[in-house]
This record gives sequence, structure tokens and C-alpha cells, in this order.
Amino acid sequence: MTFGGRHFVIASAMSLVLLGPQPVFAGVQAKFGLDSPASGPFPSDRFTIADPSQNTQRRVDLPIPDCAVRQSDCEDLAVINTLDGFHIEPRLSIPFDGPIDVTTVTSESVSLIGLDGRQPDCHEGIRDCEEDERDNDRRVIGINQVVWDALTNTLHVQVDELLDQHTRYALIVTRGVRDEFGDRVEASEAFRRFRETVQDEYKHALLDAIHVARRIGVQERDVVTASVFTTQTVTSILEKIRDQIKAATPEPADFHLGPGGSPTVFALDSVAGITWDQQRGNDPRTFTRVTVDLPSLRIIPGAVGTIAFGKYTSPDYEVHPGEFIPPIGTRTGTPVVQGTNEIYFNLFLPSGPRPGIHEMYSTDLRPGGSAWFGMVW
Repeated sequence: MTFGGRHFVIASAMSLVLLGPQPVFAGVQAKFGLDSPASGPFPSDRFTIADPSQNTQRRVDLPIPDCAVRQSDCEDLAVINTLDGFHIEPRLSIPFDGPIDVTTVTSESVSLIGLDGRQPDCHEGIRDCEEDERDNDRRVIGINQVVWDALTNTLHVQVDELLDQHTRYALIVTRGVRDEFGDRVEASEAFRRFRETVQDEYKHALLDAIHVARRIGVQERDVVTASVFTTQTVTSILEKIRDQIKAATPEPADFHLGPGGSPTVFALDSVAGITWDQQRGNDPRTFTRVTVDLPSLRIIPGAVGTIAFGKYTSPDYEVHPGEFIPPIGTRTGTPVVQGTNEIYFNLFLPSGPRPGIHEMYSTDLRPGGSAWFGMVW
């Protein structure tokens, strides 16, 4: 009787297990959080703000940590948050909620797609975005340097080429990525419902990404997570400085560097030798004496007629100490001259009539130093 009771209890317990709700064994999912850069695919324009002074109309706005604890991070982020976009050779980070098989991470399963240069407003319900339309000219960029962080279950990859400046890109991750058991990685509930949960303009950016991916053959059901980010403007400040210098009228070069302001322009035939003291150290100052090979200037008789030593004043846009150019808006900002430097140079002039100078080049233009100038005429 006792034995039967035990049997009855075991059978009843087994019946309860079998009749209860069946557990759901979900596979590994790609995360899609928007609260912090580590909670979803990054870079992301989610962590930017509008800024009409920038070429991209945006400015990076990454969260600042506790500066009392992470002072160096705060200093770095203060600089990054002045930029109008992300790096043109970014490291892409994609977090998952479990381990993946990194051998399945390829340029087919993780890639970037250029978004700019196409017709805008390709959103839900607009008929100019046909389901079967293809954009074969869309620029797709692959990846390399795959790194898996097992502690945080985060995938890091490098883009396979330099990206264009001030341009939007979509990071697309597909079901081609598999977990360590060979099963396809899945989209999270947050990503599947981003149309309802993401309310700002970033939702429209994600819709652009989904539609462009579809137009190159990647169906939305195969996308497990995505982000949209804008690259920074790289050349704007240098272009503005170049234009300022070209528009200015500089003072003439000074060729009176000798004792008492005597001229430092010499006919080659009157020069017996030239020695050049190259500074090699600063504390204490040390120099290396170099003898200039004069015979090489006479290989073609009469080609070089005059040697001149001069200097000119050059604007300096860098702040010292620190050696940096203060950040400005890449669209509306104006670089400010912070000071000047005296640039010393050595010049070789041809003999005969005054030539028309087509090109000048230098081997060294360090502020306060001496530069060898050559001429092409």
C-alpha cells in the first residue's frame, strides 16, 4: 500500500509537469537598447543633437560619466562631443544577450550601407518606395578585424575602408550571424517594435535603413538589429584656413637676415662654402654641423645663379600649449588666428632673367626652424 502511494505521488507529479505550460527556449538575440551606447548597435545618431552650425546639422552628444571618478573619460568625451559626427573609420559595436559563433560574422552578415544621395521620405505608406525596387548603385561596405568580448557578449568590428565625411550610414546586422549552437541570431522584441517605441526622427532614420537594405536584397525579416549614424566632417576647418590664407595679402619675405640687417642674397659664383648647423637637442641645445654640397649646384653650368636665405611670418591657428585648433561649427564657424610663427627658408634661384615661378616645395616647415626650399621653373 505504501509502495502504491509512492507510485501515485510520482505519477501525479509527472502529470502536473506534462500538463503545465511548455517553456520557451528563445535563441540568442541582438540587443537594441537606446538608453546608452553599450545597450545597442553603435555608433548611432541616437546619441547626437541638432546643431545648425555644423555641416551635418548634428553634433555628437554622448553621455558624460561621473567626472570625479572618470576624469580622463570626461575630458575625452568633452572633445568628442564637439564633433559633427562619428569617425570615418569607426569601430562598430553590436551587443548580444548570449554567445555567438564569430566565424559567422562576415561582410554578408554585418555591413554598412550608404544612405545619403537618394530620394528622402522613403517611409511607410509612400508609394515611391516600391517593394521590388533595387538600388544596385548603393554603396555597401564590408567589415574586418572581428573581436568578440565574451565578458559583455559584444561584437566589435572595423569597417573595411574609410567612409565618406559628413555622410549617413546604416549598420545592418542579419540572421546570417549564428549562436554557438549554430542557430540563427534573432531580433529582440525592442527592435521588432521600434516603429511603436521610437518616437523621434531616429525612427525615420531606421526606416530609411530598413528600406535601403531591402532595395539591395536584404529583407526586413532577416535584419536582427540596425543603427544609423553620421560621419564627421574631416576637412572643413583646413579648407576654411586655406581660403583665409589665399584671401589674405601677406607681408613680403624678409631677405635681410645678416648682421645689422644686411642682405642674405648671394651670387653662387661668390660663395666659397655653406655650413648648416642643424639643431638636434633643446635642453641643452646641441647642433650638428652639415656641409652643403656646392658642386651639386654647378652640375649644370649656369643653372643656379643665386642663393637666398629668408623668412616670412605665417599665421598660427593652434593654441599653445596643447597644440590644438579650437573647435568651431563646420558649416558656419570661422577659424581664428591664435598667433604667428617665423618660418625661415633657403632659396635657390636660376641664373638669367627673373623666372616665372610655377611651383615651390619644402622639406621642412617647422615653426622657427630652417626649411630648404626648391624651385621648379
